Amino acid sequence: MRLRPWNGTGKRQGRGMRMRSPNLDSCCRMAEAPTRTRLRPWHRGVCKNETEAVIWYRKAAEQNNSNAQCALGSMLAYGRGVDKNEAEAVEWYRKAAEKNHARAQFNLGIMLENGRGVDKNETEAVAWYRKAAEQNHAVAQCNLGIMLEDGSAVDKNETEAVEWYGKAAKKNNASAQFHLGVMLENGRGVDKNETEAVAWYRKAAEQNHAVAQCNL
Repeated sequence: MRLRPWNGTGKRQGRGMRMRSPNLDSCCRMAEAPTRTRLRPWHRGVCKNETEAVIWYRKAAEQNNSNAQCALGSMLAYGRGVDKNEAEAVEWYRKAAEKNHARAQFNLGIMLENGRGVDKNETEAVAWYRKAAEQNHAVAQCNLGIMLEDGSAVDKNETEAVEWYGKAAKKNNASAQFHLGVMLENGRGVDKNETEAVAWYRKAAEQNHAVAQCNL
């Protein structure tokens, strides 16, 4: 599991510049686990059984159900109820992603960015993050912002990075709130506004984002 490289520990580096933590402010570098897509709660009247869950996910996935394909991919990626198999996870994520399933698009981006179960390809990862971000997937929006801010496999564009951070921040994504605060504090991709930066740091800090707490 590769974390994106960071340059500091949350302390000031030069006048006004706040840097990112090695572990705490990446939006997400892990594929998302299966989530409940049904209206009814899980485990009602039955004991939890991930092995059997995988069997049923596979049956539905083989009938081209995109939710099941994504869920099966996550079970395989994590080794839940089945032997871990990242290569097969990528196959199922891709099937669902090609059906415009936002979570699968995000998960496929994670796998491609980190070279898990597939050759590392940050350019393709950015493309899938963008597709998920355009469907309002908050973590994909934040990850896309990071790639644009850093110029990773895409032309560096701090203005667009701020736009994506803003979209995710408004969905209460703590890492995006932190990143947006950094950009505002330093006037990167947006007019410098320390008052607004403090407001976003506070929102992230209230969600226990340690570096935002330090910056605040």
